[in-house]
Amino acid sequence: LWLDAATGMILHQIRDVDTQAHAAFGDVRYTEHAEFVLESMTPRQ
Repeated sequence: LWLDAATGMILHQIRDVDTQAHAAFGDVRYTEHAEFVLESMTPRQ
């Protein structure tokens, strides 16, 4: 997690999720990899 020191705003975040659960029809596995990068500190109009 990269934060802007002055504002605390998130500039870059990487998230990895890997979870498993039991369901009535068997085991279920969910995986996710996500990366979020702030493109600009200037708002769009």
